[in-house]
Amino acid sequence: MKTEGLAPHNTCLFTGPPGVGKTEMAQCFADILFEENLLPGRKLLNINAAELKAPYVGHTASKVARLFEDNDAIFLDEAYSLAASYNGEMDIFSQEALAQLCVELEKHARDKLVILAGYGGDIKAENNKMRDFLRANPGISSRITFHFNFPSYSPDQEMLQIFGLMAENIGWVLEEGWCDIVVDFFTARSKEENYGNAREGRRLLEQAITIRASSLDFSKDLSDDELKKLSCDDLREAVARILEAENNLKVSFNNPIGFR
Repeated sequence: MKTEGLAPHNTCLFTGPPGVGKTEMAQCFADILFEENLLPGRKLLNINAAELKAPYVGHTASKVARLFEDNDAIFLDEAYSLAASYNGEMDIFSQEALAQLCVELEKHARDKLVILAGYGGDIKAENNKMRDFLRANPGISSRITFHFNFPSYSPDQEMLQIFGLMAENIGWVLEEGWCDIVVDFFTARSKEENYGNAREGRRLLEQAITIRASSLDFSKDLSDDELKKLSCDDLREAVARILEAENNLKVSFNNPIGFR
């Protein structure tokens, strides 16, 4: 009995809000297939999907074909950028890229891993760009075998663990009482449309480290514990700065210069 025809098509869709690990998971997925020798080689291409477009009319199709020929796994981030339109009409470069992408997905259905990723899933309808992308070309949607949705991280559980691990992984010690401060921060930020999930933890940690560094008195002989400890005051100041910056952005957008 022949089983070759039963092999699945290796085209996947990763959807979810920003900062939930879509890129990292794509790398892990490709590494697993490489290690198990389920792909012909071990070359992974990670690019923004808009980079499939060539600078001149008629050159995009050959560029897309060449990228598939030269790589074993392809991660196309922000796939919806291929369907960018003006007044509802896709430009000729987008049309050519999507048409050739359909061809390559069918041609290399089993010998390449292709992951299309972008914002979608459990987010507001107006921000669900991957839904609009799939509607733009039904040929793409029908060639996707696996769909993985990455939900937002919970502010009081997953983000708490993520932040703690981020600090631990780079050798910083958090003062007792830090949990309530960061949970309140993540809870407040999770209500905003530009919430970045794990990226929020990274920028909070980087801001707090900057504040800590600026407060150190290097004229004194400081111990390792003093050099690598983040206090609750450091975290509170970092939270205040970030939230103030976000609030200033809102004011700027709501009050454009020149016309009202």
